[in-house]
Amino acid sequence: MSLSFGATLRKLRKSTPDPEKGGQLTQFRLAELVSQQMALDSSWPHPQTVSDWERDRYQPDARRDRAVLLTIAAIFAEAGSLPDAAAANAFFATGGYAPLTPAETARLFPQPAPTPPPPADLRRLPPPTYSQLVGVAEKIARLNEMLRTPAPPWLISIEGLGGIGKTALADFALRQAVTTGATADFAWVSAHRQIFSPAIGLHSADTPALTVAALTDALLTAFGAEDALSLPENERFAALARRLHAVPFLIVIDNLETAVDYETLLPALRRLVNPGKFIITSRRSLRAHSDVFCLNLAELSRADTLQFIRQEAELRGIAAAVNATDAQLSEIHGTVGGNPLALKLVVGQTATRALDAILHDLRGARGKNMKICTLTFTGRRGTRSMRPDSRYC
Repeated sequence: MSLSFGATLRKLRKSTPDPEKGGQLTQFRLAELVSQQMALDSSWPHPQTVSDWERDRYQPDARRDRAVLLTIAAIFAEAGSLPDAAAANAFFATGGYAPLTPAETARLFPQPAPTPPPPADLRRLPPPTYSQLVGVAEKIARLNEMLRTPAPPWLISIEGLGGIGKTALADFALRQAVTTGATADFAWVSAHRQIFSPAIGLHSADTPALTVAALTDALLTAFGAEDALSLPENERFAALARRLHAVPFLIVIDNLETAVDYETLLPALRRLVNPGKFIITSRRSLRAHSDVFCLNLAELSRADTLQFIRQEAELRGIAAAVNATDAQLSEIHGTVGGNPLALKLVVGQTATRALDAILHDLRGARGKNMKICTLTFTGRRGTRSMRPDSRYC
């Protein structure tokens, strides 16, 4: 035989400890707690009112006293006498009351926040090649803003000359996104592919460096879905799309250089984004594609170049560059420009050659109508020296 509302109320009250005084919760204390929690006049509900309820002389009104019923249920729930919404609804049912609404359930039985997934393991990345990025604070801020916003742009292209710092910036942005929780997981795929020909040096291949199939397999492997690799190509791609559409991810495709690469991959990438994003690094611009945000990297300014050279020299323990005057370092900037890779090569030369000799070589490069994009090293009288090489600009 089921208990009445009054009998159920009495049973719950007697099984509930007084939260302040200990011992069994009395009718007087239940009335007092309800008044306190609802900020009501202390004369209601009176202990006699609780007694009348428990004797089934009458019940709280279903509409007018709904807040009182919820407060009583909250007191019992906090003490554990009503362990969950089902128990509370069973209590209400004895008096013919409507069950808890979703909002009432959330208020009486708040659920703990879901445990966030463990952060992606940055050890999957190789160690960074930089200690501190110079001259790109505004670019970093812009990237961080875009990566933490679950909205377009879904495709971001970091563009600029070779050696300008595109890969370093992408690496830094990815690490920031993982550390701050802006992405649930990540992957890094390199599309670098060049061919050496004795006649013309390094040049890009005419076939895509990274096919859709190769990208699909690389990402399935990176995200621990190797079991899908045995599927046909279209099913592998579908499996990857389902996985990437489930969580916000960040994928870097580094060194995507040729037009054939873009034409091959961009249609596929558009089908994989949202809620995740892709960062592409390239010496070529994707400005012709309206759905790609293009972030162009320029050479370092004179001030940033001086900071970069001294930072690199301190990191490598090369005293000659650390102790060089601003005028000497400015002359390096005036000839080499602000390309970080070229500046690193110059700093490296100061470990074995006098800075004045290096500056002499650089002065000799002036006025030759060539931009020093890459510095190559050749043997000269038993020593290693530096000369400008414009073939790889």
